[in-house]
Amino acid sequence: MEADLAAYQNEARSHSDAIRRRSVSLHQPTSGLVLWLSYGQSLAAGWESWPRLSKTARLSSVYMMGESVHPAAENRAKWAPVGGLAKLAPLVATVRDGGRGLLTDEEVARLTPGAPNRGETLLEGFAQQFGAAWYGSRGMAGGDVANRFVFAQCGVGGKTIAELSVGACPDLFHRIRDAIRLAQKQATRLGLSFSVGGLLYNQGETGYASTTRGAYASALARLIEDVRSYVSDATGQAGKLPVFLFQTGGQYAVDSVELAVARAQIQVASTTEAVFMVSGNQHVVDKDFHLTSNGTRWLGCLAGKVAVRTIIEGEGWQCTQAIRWVGGGNVVVGLFHTPVPPLQFAAPYVGRSVSPIVRAPHRGIYLEDENGPLTILNVELKGQLAIVTTSRQLCIRPRIWLGRGACFSGAICIADSDRTPLAYPYVYTAGSGQTMDEDIASLAGFSYPSNNFALADVQTVDVVDRDPGRTAKSSLLSGLAARLRTRISLA
Repeated sequence: MEADLAAYQNEARSHSDAIRRRSVSLHQPTSGLVLWLSYGQSLAAGWESWPRLSKTARLSSVYMMGESVHPAAENRAKWAPVGGLAKLAPLVATVRDGGRGLLTDEEVARLTPGAPNRGETLLEGFAQQFGAAWYGSRGMAGGDVANRFVFAQCGVGGKTIAELSVGACPDLFHRIRDAIRLAQKQATRLGLSFSVGGLLYNQGETGYASTTRGAYASALARLIEDVRSYVSDATGQAGKLPVFLFQTGGQYAVDSVELAVARAQIQVASTTEAVFMVSGNQHVVDKDFHLTSNGTRWLGCLAGKVAVRTIIEGEGWQCTQAIRWVGGGNVVVGLFHTPVPPLQFAAPYVGRSVSPIVRAPHRGIYLEDENGPLTILNVELKGQLAIVTTSRQLCIRPRIWLGRGACFSGAICIADSDRTPLAYPYVYTAGSGQTMDEDIASLAGFSYPSNNFALADVQTVDVVDRDPGRTAKSSLLSGLAARLRTRISLA
């Protein structure tokens, strides 16, 4: 097959167009009271995401039950409100005290770095990003008393997907049932209709090294179906419940199982209706393992952005990701689904600093074949293509990785060009409990970046002009490489 960059570009564009046109009958959150849930482990539960940032409700009709979006108990198979009463209160971020209460901002400022207190969650950023767009689209900027949103965080830190699934002991999945039951009671008390708007799911770190892609994909698909089944039985609502996933990556990626969890998450988001991969966790600001409060809110805003695209605008969605790779000689071309073209190099954060990977020629791409790793000399981005030049010719069975846990903490430098304004800015306040290195000049005071970083993955490279009788395939592949280079220069 003659490599034709123009044809590859068209193929990638057609693939992305087909995704955008993908029509799904999603549940529309028009009920009098709409519950939004988050579930997963520590990154969903907001471990270490302190100090709180979202201290006031910008919208008049977004709420939590009780005194926090968090349940009173961290590990119990029960969702009970902080403060004891499930009465609706304006949605604000809170920081838990490790017991059943809340910390004041002054107490948070005295916490020791590394303290696992639960704080800002994905829901605060999501509520503002999606809520403002939703109410604005209905001519009710600022909120609608006849269409209220309420939010409940149901996740539990340090749990495998099996421990969060139906049938586990303790039955942590019951926290979802409890949150729905309590919100329904509030709707009944207020004389409002009720439905569940969607689920944000962020899990995969615990048990990563001991699972397989197939096992995790099966468990995740089953958990999503169990949530949807319970919601349908409890509410009778129409339309598919949207599920917004986050890819497990960064420091948590495990190379020995070939990114099994990350690849399973892509599989489920690509094959299960109304499941949308928002983003990986790897590029936002973190506290070395858990996210900072800005990192958590940043991801929440990204989820809200995807909810706007899918629920309000009715578009299909997948995050930036490789469609396939083709190569020969010492050149490999990656075709990418790109939500907002063109591809660009972008700066991921590891800890509170831009990853040094931005200076690496490979930019988070790793290539290997039967003769071992190939040194990547250069990566060039053109439209929806990544063009990789290596130090030697490809041998048989080449594979390419986007992100490796053992290399630069899984960082990837490739993203799309999305410039959607996100609802919140990056905030640094001296003396609040934030460390000094959270004062990042390129972020502080600016809206969180909204471009969509490429998902971690492992794929086989399709070697063009394959000749099974020749191990090196030197003459054919060298010719292909020459043709590729010629076309690159003309593109």
